[in-house]
Formats: sequence, structure tokens, C-alpha cells
Amino acid sequence: HYAGSLPVSDSPKRYSTQPSGELWDLPGVYVADSSPWRHLPAKGLTFTIMANARRVAKGVCREL
Repeated sequence: HYAGSLPVSDSPKRYSTQPSGELWDLPGVYVADSSPWRHLPAKGLTFTIMANARRVAKGVCREL
């Protein structure tokens, strides 16, 4: 399943990510694909997934 398996959450929950893409349960581990999204549009995901990966990567670079 390529969406919703690690949903974004504003508070710590098991098997969820922070809005930054970082896993709540594993600090320092980031998810940059579509698995944090609860819903996916019918088509045209490639560029949106790429943009999300870039957003997460930029956030990680700021923390380094």
C-alpha cells in the first residue's frame, strides 16, 4: 500500500510521521514518499511525490 501506512500526525502516535516527515517513533528517520498521505488523487502523483521528497530533504538539510 503506497499511501496512508505512516500518516502525518501533529502529536506522537505509533506508526505515524511528524509534519516534517520524521517518524515519531524513530527520531532521525524520515519518510519522503506518499505513505504519510491519507488520501491520494486518482492520477498524476509523480511530481507531487517528487515535490514532497524535496520538501522533506530540504528540512533534513536545515537540521544538519
